[in-house]
Amino acid sequence: MTSRPPHAALLLAAGASRRLGQPKALLRRDGEPLVRRVARLLLETAPSECVVVVGDGHDAISQALAGLPVRVVPNPDWRDGLSASLRRGAEALAAHAGSTLIATLDQLHLDAAHLCALRDAPDPARDAVSAYAGTCGVPARVSRATLDAARTLRGDRGFGVRWATLRPPPHRIVCEALAFDLDTPDDLAHARAQGWIDPA
Repeated sequence: MTSRPPHAALLLAAGASRRLGQPKALLRRDGEPLVRRVARLLLETAPSECVVVVGDGHDAISQALAGLPVRVVPNPDWRDGLSASLRRGAEALAAHAGSTLIATLDQLHLDAAHLCALRDAPDPARDAVSAYAGTCGVPARVSRATLDAARTLRGDRGFGVRWATLRPPPHRIVCEALAFDLDTPDDLAHARAQGWIDPA
């Protein structure tokens, strides 16, 4: 049986949560901060290394991750949006030649099984993306070539344009539940009403 090539993990947790009005990374689910929950799920995929890119609220987020085998990497340009965090993550993982699992912290229905399905998708040199609500996005397993392409990104955008033109196209793993993410006060109210986020 062929062994699986090592992968790294990258958690993007540097956003300011402007639309939400409070740091989403520190909201709790079953008593656990969201940033710690997603880092733990990524660690369940047995990565060679797990990097967490942080920006706004650096100290509090680092404290929430205490005791986990992760490397916290500050992103001084976090105000520039998602692209800046992807660039910082790519730099932090410059020595890693294999694929990387990328996740954000606001998809409340994310679980380790979906992350492992992305990890185990065919051909580690080909990207594997989550499919939901008629689009493709994170979490995703990206090749080294895709991660390196982060240096060309600007603003609050990720690899969507690249995935739309990539050949062969990314492997798609459908999980419609991931379409719900935590962006606005209405999202937060709904999540609390459903018991997905602890009461304030």
